[in-house]
Amino acid sequence: MKIKQVSEKIIMNTFKKLDDVPHFESNMYLKDDKIYKIYNKMYRAYRYKYMYLLTDNKFKYACNIIDELFQGDKFIGVRMNYLENFKTLYDILNDLDLYQVKIIFNYILEFYLDALNKNFLYWDIHLNNMGFSNEKFFVVDIDSMQYNPSKIHMKYSINNLLCMFYEMCLKTKIRNNYLNYKDIIFCMCESESYLNNNMTIDELKKIIDNTTPSDIKEKKLLL
Repeated sequence: MKIKQVSEKIIMNTFKKLDDVPHFESNMYLKDDKIYKIYNKMYRAYRYKYMYLLTDNKFKYACNIIDELFQGDKFIGVRMNYLENFKTLYDILNDLDLYQVKIIFNYILEFYLDALNKNFLYWDIHLNNMGFSNEKFFVVDIDSMQYNPSKIHMKYSINNLLCMFYEMCLKTKIRNNYLNYKDIIFCMCESESYLNNNMTIDELKKIIDNTTPSDIKEKKLLL
């Protein structure tokens, strides 16, 4: 466990606050190419639960946690590297073709499996939590990962990965179709295991590998 003693007051008053990174649980501050993520008081105990394990591990393609921030004996946040010129997948979505989407998804799955092998489950799967900094792929907000040695609930996060894959292929339009969301996904993947939340990583990979430009064009008619 790596700990850095800081003053919350000094951080708030002298560090640069990143107002373009909204987050209801915390505020972000920049100092010397490092991000200081200060949690709001009501979330500190919850985030601290597994933080020592997250700090001790390094995850592939992740913006990893450098150390925990303490003021005296009180945990207040974490410190990470600043990702210069970071563009989220949402930001670059319209510039991606299917080939590029598949390459990016290989990065995402490598990160996901690396975390899983270290007994962590990444829940916060969405387009704004992944992207590129100076042409290198990163997953951010890994402090939301849960320690999960029994792999419980893993199947639900695999479903979320499939949803995000199709969001990227279809330029997020399925986000606007909540009323028939599951029907759309079911037609896309043609898999009972999706609807039953029993999809495996191998099934997910097979669907992604077998998706073609003509498939995507056909699926757009569902929207």
